[in-house]
Amino acid sequence: MIIFSYKLYVFFLIISTFYQNSRAEFSLDTIKNWFLGNQEEIVYKEEPFNKNGTLTLANDNGTITVKTWSSPKIAAEIIKIGSEKERDSVTITTALDKNNAQIKTINSHKHPKVLVHYNLIVPEQASLNITSKKGIIKIKNAQGPITAIAHQGSITITNAAQSIHAHASDTINLSCLHISLNNSITLKTISGPIVLTMPVDTNAYVHAKTEYGTVTSDHFISLKPITSKLNHHAWTRFKREVQGTIGNGGASINLTSEYGAIKLLE
Repeated sequence: MIIFSYKLYVFFLIISTFYQNSRAEFSLDTIKNWFLGNQEEIVYKEEPFNKNGTLTLANDNGTITVKTWSSPKIAAEIIKIGSEKERDSVTITTALDKNNAQIKTINSHKHPKVLVHYNLIVPEQASLNITSKKGIIKIKNAQGPITAIAHQGSITITNAAQSIHAHASDTINLSCLHISLNNSITLKTISGPIVLTMPVDTNAYVHAKTEYGTVTSDHFISLKPITSKLNHHAWTRFKREVQGTIGNGGASINLTSEYGAIKLLE
């Protein structure tokens, strides 16, 4: 009982220390990192960048967050979290000019334990090519074309306005400010759902298919005519695959999921 009380005392003492330190971000992850001996190594860079430039980023393990601004600059905050030995095993390579920025995480271990988080700010019209082996991708207010791949993780894209191509093992959540007639949206997941939010006045050709989930839509869809028997197989297919036109047609929308549901929202 005395040993248990002592452990509780030490635990709450640690919590109190983190809480009282105004510069520390109080969270369970912070406490976990403290116990494991993990430390943060932070690098910040800011460089001039063309408003229509292209950012290519590839990460192994960690969160990627991309936001935008009107300034013709690119800003990158790179955070390594791990022991000193683990952090030393990771190299961040950068190749940057005014039109192209290439950033890549290179890890000498096949199964990296170190986390590398990226927080970036780019011009609104910049093109984005983002890849993550393990970790989530979050993109907000990007007005240029986006390609995003999360091999083990989810993708959230908010207020998009150009063509989007995204592939994730988990959830894809995409909201669009505007969908032009020449835009192309291709979303694919394995286990997670696809949630696509579009303006009411969207004009597009849509094909949505899931192997084991269901397809639902808040938008009216003029379905492509099919010839079919009315049996259990037909009803199952109707719930899992939809092909047709929203509005007058125009943009190309292709949504595919293995196990997740597909939702088209207004």
